[in-house]
Amino acid sequence: MADVVVAEQLKREDDIRCLKGIKAAFTDPQGRLESWDFDNSSVGLICKLSCWNAKEDRLNRVELPSDELSGQIPDSLQYCASIQNLDLSDNNISGTIPFQICTWLPYLTTIDLSGNRLSGSIPPNLAKCAFK
Repeated sequence: MADVVVAEQLKREDDIRCLKGIKAAFTDPQGRLESWDFDNSSVGLICKLSCWNAKEDRLNRVELPSDELSGQIPDSLQYCASIQNLDLSDNNISGTIPFQICTWLPYLTTIDLSGNRLSGSIPPNLAKCAFK
């Protein structure tokens, strides 16, 4: 029983690690990420992003469209392994789409990166990103 509690705590810590990485990676001129409070024990309380349910408090979507965010897609997304939806559309995000994004986010069903300043090729495996 203790192993289950520890495993769930580690998963929540991964979500927090992911969100801290997102906050650190992006310049946020509107200050919307400033409200993220990592002192709370629940991801749902950190930033009002969507979580699975009250019993399994795992992040399932990151939606930050039209927030004027700039920077590059952070490697910390690998710690948001439970998300199904990623929307970073209509920002000023630059750089490339990480080729490992589908490996990092195995449950991803929807991704919207449109309206940014991304460069380089679209990773070939992005079309095969699917809920597993």
